[in-house]
Amino acid sequence: MNTDFEEKLKNALCNNDQNFLEHYKNHYDINHSFIDEYNDSLLLYAISDCDSEVYKYLLSRGADLFAKNDLGEGILHSVIFSKKIERLHYLLETYPSIVNMLNDSDNEGSTPILFSIMLKQRSFFDKFLQMGADIHLGDKQDITPLHMACLIKISDSRDNFEIVRSLVESGANFRVKTKQGNYPLALAVNNDFIDIVKYLSSIMYI
Repeated sequence: MNTDFEEKLKNALCNNDQNFLEHYKNHYDINHSFIDEYNDSLLLYAISDCDSEVYKYLLSRGADLFAKNDLGEGILHSVIFSKKIERLHYLLETYPSIVNMLNDSDNEGSTPILFSIMLKQRSFFDKFLQMGADIHLGDKQDITPLHMACLIKISDSRDNFEIVRSLVESGANFRVKTKQGNYPLALAVNNDFIDIVKYLSSIMYI
């Protein structure tokens, strides 16, 4: 595929130009990936863009639901970038088999639930937790979802607290250290999450 057409293809995805995608469907592979976008497939590229709705069209034409990019990110990672929880709901309702990817990690070891906290997307976190995501899996630095909730400041700090409480009540181990030797409590102290500090202290030192 020449560069010129590839740029037009990207533009069609970003601009919801389904007519272009349909008209030229014999000129591209439905699972084509963009080298300059970490080999995001058309589907991953579209579903991560909050303004693009053509991911449904791509899926209807048989786009590979289980494709991953060079970063090891699958569709459950990519959809979080869109910040649209209704897309995740659509995927689960229409393609329930994607639940098999719930605990898949990217190249850094980040699972979708960990990724959702990194990207400050509480609604995605809540859904992944409800689905039964493994909350004990950490990334290559042994940062678990509980550590991440004490590390990343979400716009509303109450979300941080609620995520921490949800994880602890779901059985998250608050005595696990990262490779840097940090407990979740230590990270909460460093980030001035006073409510989290009080909460974790109250259960760690009973």
